[in-house]
Amino acid sequence: MEPYKTVCDKCGRKTWYETEQQCHCNFPDNDGTPDTTRCTGTLKIIDYSALDSRFTRFYDADERVEVVWKDGYEDYTGYGCRTDGKKARFYVGKSTGWKPVYLQILQKNSTGGAAILSSAVESVRGLGIYRR
Repeated sequence: MEPYKTVCDKCGRKTWYETEQQCHCNFPDNDGTPDTTRCTGTLKIIDYSALDSRFTRFYDADERVEVVWKDGYEDYTGYGCRTDGKKARFYVGKSTGWKPVYLQILQKNSTGGAAILSSAVESVRGLGIYRR
């Protein structure tokens, strides 16, 4: 399936429109009448350029990965310590919005994680798909 092309900056609705324009979404009024209110947001073109192609396969397959970090980068998940060639294991998630990035999801039931800085990644290795 082709990915969405635009997302509304107010209501978050994703569409396949190819140009920036006013959002076409309608919301029901809270007063119990069948009247609707039009969204005042703008459809922004989604920029997929921040998605590192090395992680796409693992995200699509829901596969756990092991990443080796390059020396000299700061590890924000470790409260300011240096990466210095350390390894990390996680699932790959994806953020929402007009410029999505891949995320480090530590467990299957995690609700979020830190963004993956592509320039700090030395190598990526798949660990297989685990089912419980």
